[in-house]
Amino acid sequence: MISFSPLQRKESDYMKSVRKLRGAALIFAVIFTAVVLSIGISLADISYKQVILTSLVKQSSYAFYAADAGLECVLEMDQQYDTFDLSTEPIGTNAVNSPIYCEGQSFPSKFTSSGTQNSQITTTIQIPCPTGSNTTSNATVYVYKSAAGYVINGNTYHALIYANGFNNCNASDPARVERGIIARY
Repeated sequence: MISFSPLQRKESDYMKSVRKLRGAALIFAVIFTAVVLSIGISLADISYKQVILTSLVKQSSYAFYAADAGLECVLEMDQQYDTFDLSTEPIGTNAVNSPIYCEGQSFPSKFTSSGTQNSQITTTIQIPCPTGSNTTSNATVYVYKSAAGYVINGNTYHALIYANGFNNCNASDPARVERGIIARY
């Protein structure tokens, strides 16, 4: 019978354990690569979504600014020039082409009014996209005036102005964004 010294026996045990662990380095490398790859794909997906979100915020800003510009022009026309006076507003007119004057500039628009003179009127003003310009925004502004007033949350207002702004002029565009602002006084 062959006998081994304790040192030789330890070497043979060591060799057995090395044989058992031969594929461990490969498995560790594959798992590490999979984890790094999944983290990389996740970061790329998050970055892509951030780009889409940033673009949407930009388009939303264009729509908001168009609504704000329309609201400001109509407020100026009403407060400075009393354009939507209940006693002088023509009632029953259909698509009267009349310019809007704002900040010294004239913008083409269409006025339509309905209601009862000296009582209550609703005026719609459509501000089209400028032709031949890089601006791709337009707005529709609704002016509601009432001699009796509108009661909202216990407060009475005689004028409500609601402006819708759009980020582009293509009504069939699925990426078209609309934002609205309301003023009451």
